[in-house]
Parts: sequence; C-alpha cells; structure tokens
Amino acid sequence: MATILAAASSCTPTPPEKITADFLKQAEEAFADRHILALKKLVSPDYSDAENRGAGDVVSIAAAYIRSSKSIYLFSDLESAAFKNDCLEARVLTAFAARPIMDPTALAQLKADIYWFDIVLVQEGLSL
Repeated sequence: MATILAAASSCTPTPPEKITADFLKQAEEAFADRHILALKKLVSPDYSDAENRGAGDVVSIAAAYIRSSKSIYLFSDLESAAFKNDCLEARVLTAFAARPIMDPTALAQLKADIYWFDIVLVQEGLSL
C-alpha cells in the first residue's frame, strides 16, 4: 500500500521500525475512532496496486469495513521494516476483532480477520 507519511524531519535518522510503528498507530487510531477521513489522509492519491485498485478503492474498502463492524479492535505486529531506495517497505500482520486483543497468542481462539500487509511508506515530495 503506498501511503503518505507525515513525519517531521530531523538531523538524526529515524529507524524504519519507529516510522512504521508511528504510521500504524495513526491507522489503528483512525480505525478505532471510525474516522474515515483520517484513514484517507494516510493513503496517497497516487496509490495503485497489482489488483488495479486506486486510493478511492482502498478508502472505500476501509469505510465498508468500519460501517459493517459494531466495534473494531486492531492488533498489529511488525515483521520487518527497511529503507529501500526512496521509500520504506514493511510487512505487518494485522488482526481485526470485535473485542480487544491483549495477547497475540489468543488470536487462534478469537473470531478475528487476520491479514498480512506489505506496505510502502513514502513522504510525498521528499525522500525518507
């Protein structure tokens, strides 16, 4: 997923894991708050994927999930994050559930939708 990452620049390089964790926190908060506009701001207008979906399609999928779920709790586990060229590539396991997920070992017992996301974070107009 190509996204906009709004991060302040500094002289000290920020580790890719921290940048990704900050992005995931923004996305998780937007989902938990059911704030579709906040999610839309995280997706680049130039987004496209192998399934020929654009930014509007991705936001529509997220909005449909939010509207169809009474309550949403997310659990994300960052598998990897690394700078490649002018972007940050990360792989994230995310579980969506109707109740809080306090312990990842409980995922097998919960009724949760579990996805692997391969994401690409870029700050449009600037290199990371």
